[in-house]
Amino acid sequence: MSDTIKKLTIEGFKSIRELKDFELRSLNVLIGANGAGKSNFVGFFRLLRQLVDQRLQIAVGKEGGAGRCLYLGPKMTKQLVAKLYLGSNGYEFVLIPTANDRLIFEGASAHADSARETIEGASRAALLRALIAAGILAALVGGAVGIARLRRRRAFG
Repeated sequence: MSDTIKKLTIEGFKSIRELKDFELRSLNVLIGANGAGKSNFVGFFRLLRQLVDQRLQIAVGKEGGAGRCLYLGPKMTKQLVAKLYLGSNGYEFVLIPTANDRLIFEGASAHADSARETIEGASRAALLRALIAAGILAALVGGAVGIARLRRRRAFG
């Protein structure tokens, strides 16, 4: 069985300007005010799943285009950066917006223990190899990150 995602960094995704080295546990509870970014945090994992399923452009389209996926839009945020760590393994990628409102890979890299592979242009096959090498593919497919979202309930009298 593979490791789970232990720590992640997200920069420039929706309402998340910068979340650095955020540690995850086997169960993560997100609590915060409306508009604090809880749903966008969970949405990042949906985006990861779509990456694994090779459906990035479909996911971006469903969000309303690249501009809606970037923090304050493409004029303010030039790239979406993600770093995922599974123990001593990890995967990093950078997505940039295009003129036709899509997101494409500017680059990606994976490291397993002391080995590191950099992928320029990140073809789908290279992306999947990197995800497998870092142990991330199994973690995402297996639902390794449990996230519980709590909603406040109001009692009406």
